[in-house]
Amino acid sequence: MSGLANTPINPTAIQPQTQQKPVKSRLPTKRIRQLVGLLVSGECKTQTAACERLKLDRSYACKQLRQPHVLAYIEQQTRVALTQSQAPAAATMLRLLDQAQSEHVQKDVAIHLLSIAGHKPAANTQVSVSVDVRAGYVLDLREPGERGSGAQLTHAQTVIVDNGEKST
Repeated sequence: MSGLANTPINPTAIQPQTQQKPVKSRLPTKRIRQLVGLLVSGECKTQTAACERLKLDRSYACKQLRQPHVLAYIEQQTRVALTQSQAPAAATMLRLLDQAQSEHVQKDVAIHLLSIAGHKPAANTQVSVSVDVRAGYVLDLREPGERGSGAQLTHAQTVIVDNGEKST
């Protein structure tokens, strides 16, 4: 028994053997990767222009661009492009904050940068209430001490102005 106490436990022996191999991520072909690169970078504005530039059949490219692994590649490349554009965008915002000719632009940039940092301006909430009551009867719901003698039921008259004429 003393020999078993010193034997290390193999963790794979305890776990069930149902683990599957990791799924290989499938890459698009080189031409489709080039097509995605042209579209994501903005060098070509449309799929047709990118296909003409690479001399690809448009219907083939459209079919390929709908494949799940190609869509995943497009999403990945888009994420990379947006991440790389953060530094120049921040530099542009700071340049506009200091050097913009318009005070309006400087104010907008300052508000935007402050909101990113978590400083939000107070919301100017304006409440506009418009009530158009067209009831036939109005029920007085005041407390008994506030009104004279019990609940009163009054008839409301509606005045409609139509081309300067009044009617009741």
